[in-house]
Amino acid sequence: RERGIGVVASEMLEGISHETQLAWAENIQPLIDRGLDTSSPEWQTVEAALTSLKDYADTFDAGELIPEDVRPYVNGVQNALANIPNIDLSTMDQMMSSLLAGLSVDL
Repeated sequence: RERGIGVVASEMLEGISHETQLAWAENIQPLIDRGLDTSSPEWQTVEAALTSLKDYADTFDAGELIPEDVRPYVNGVQNALANIPNIDLSTMDQMMSSLLAGLSVDL
């Protein structure tokens, strides 16, 4: 289960918009590349939230509209990212909007 935030995030970004991938590459990945301690409680929370959202989304067929009950999973990811020190909030908002669009969710 310990796959690491980079692996979980790359799985989540597959098929997600270019804007989300770019936001991750420009704002999150450099932190990881500089040796950010992704074993911190904040990053473990992000990984757990992404994993929960991915597991939930995987229960639907590709292209199928995901129902609104996905909201707690999405909020979990957003809240987890917001607790990362020095994260750019506008980038986080862009990532979340793109993530919702990529998952075919209209909240």
